[in-house]
Amino acid sequence: KKVEPKHDAKILNLIESLQANDISLKEVYASNGQIEIGIRQNSFLSVENSVLFTMQSLREAQIDQFEEVTIKNYTFGSLVTKHEVDLKENSLSRKPLENMLPEDAKLFYADENFPRTIFNISPSLKTFIASREQFLLGGLIINADATTYFSEGLYLDTKIGYSITDNFKKLSLDPVTTFPAQVRSDIKDYLKGMSDGIHIQRFELNYLKKNKNNYFSLKAGILEQMFSGAGFEYLNLDQFDNFAFGFEAFQVKKRDYKQNFDHLDYEIFTGHFNFYHYYNPLNLTTHISMGRYLAGDDGVTIDFSKRFKNGFKLGAFATFTDVSTEDFGEGSFDKGIYVTIPISGFNQDGQTGFRWSPLTKDPGQKLNLSHRIFNVIDKYIY
Repeated sequence: KKVEPKHDAKILNLIESLQANDISLKEVYASNGQIEIGIRQNSFLSVENSVLFTMQSLREAQIDQFEEVTIKNYTFGSLVTKHEVDLKENSLSRKPLENMLPEDAKLFYADENFPRTIFNISPSLKTFIASREQFLLGGLIINADATTYFSEGLYLDTKIGYSITDNFKKLSLDPVTTFPAQVRSDIKDYLKGMSDGIHIQRFELNYLKKNKNNYFSLKAGILEQMFSGAGFEYLNLDQFDNFAFGFEAFQVKKRDYKQNFDHLDYEIFTGHFNFYHYYNPLNLTTHISMGRYLAGDDGVTIDFSKRFKNGFKLGAFATFTDVSTEDFGEGSFDKGIYVTIPISGFNQDGQTGFRWSPLTKDPGQKLNLSHRIFNVIDKYIY
């Protein structure tokens, strides 16, 4: 969006122009013909777009007298990337995060007020495909999402749902195979539980921190529809490399089918070593993870996903564990496809998704976390 300057103070014009493009101004440093602009944003799925829109706002605010312009992207209070802008070619090049302008060159810094809450109410469709009772079952759910930030890296993420109408009560047939433990094959009981009133989909406290190329994440609370618990994730990611590695570890307990604060009698430690590789010519990410799954089986998951320029992501995965083909039953091993679609409107993060596996089995099942570090950071790096 183009915003005409309204104020004598150019910094106010810059703030208004950035806000019109869903970008928040964090800081401005200027010295000896150089200017550094620090921004925060979650709307753009491409870091190049966020930088170019920031340059557009600089021009609209008539801040164009500098010979060298650097745009810094922040997320959860940490500096993730720096890009130097070639004003003649209108092109970008990455810069090391070090060697910033001195503190006495600071012209502007935005103080955040905490705590603060972002609240959103939106409808969603919940579907269950290819059950033995009926090919397609579904319901209309009203979701209330609230994110309360206590600091830039510490926040409480809450999602509560209420079923306006659904036909999940038609689900009556028990799963054929429940080996080695029933962690996902009882999905029908959770779907039927959604009809009993308000259900809690997520209630988790998150803490994210960055130190150089090291990213850390702590989570505790109701992590997803079927499990609550606490855990830790670590990721090593250098913005100049096309690979990253790390691990995650969680102690979790099975939730009650009514999806409140009660639990069933099942608890387990689950964790994985993660390796990511990004192939730039195809915008293709390969994710290989090895470790222990929710049913206590051990193995490896191979995941391929392609991200398109408009933010659309298409992926496929396959999981092989120490559960034999005979014990796994029909399908032999877990596999599926998923898509992530960029939207505007109801969703706070501007994306919605769909994941489909031909069979709901227990082996090879991971936690359905709201996010993993790589999926938060990758849009700023690649």
